[in-house]
Amino acid sequence: MQPSFSSLLLALLAVATFANAERVAFEPCSSGSNQCEVNWVEIDPCPEAETGAPCRTKKGKAAAIKFDFKTAVPKDKLDVEVFWASATGDLPFPGFDTDACKYTQCPVAADTAQTLTYSLDIPKKTASRVYSVKWDLSSADKEVRCCFLTKIRIY
Repeated sequence: MQPSFSSLLLALLAVATFANAERVAFEPCSSGSNQCEVNWVEIDPCPEAETGAPCRTKKGKAAAIKFDFKTAVPKDKLDVEVFWASATGDLPFPGFDTDACKYTQCPVAADTAQTLTYSLDIPKKTASRVYSVKWDLSSADKEVRCCFLTKIRIY
């Protein structure tokens, strides 16, 4: 069976979107992960990744994030949430679509590397500063949970 034109176009678009992406530093959440492991994280654009500095993202633009994960148990559906991890508590980013199955393949197979790709729109009214961004990928029953933090500088 030959791939459709739309699937080829989607594949080419994904490659073009991440042609300049950089692997960035990340750390696991202090609350940990369950039955899930994040292997790498890429953000586009992020030329700052080479120096270890937070990725610079302009207000009113999108930052594309892509991360590779593997679960220890299969799940039919996953949700993803993104927060600003502040000293006073986690604040959700506005307008974030939490259905992870729109951004990675579902159902999720056990012990199989998968990639989630998401374009995060940064509202123009966001304050300029460095944010510790928390990504939380989980099943509804929380049996599977991948959680990590990375930094971005919004300007």
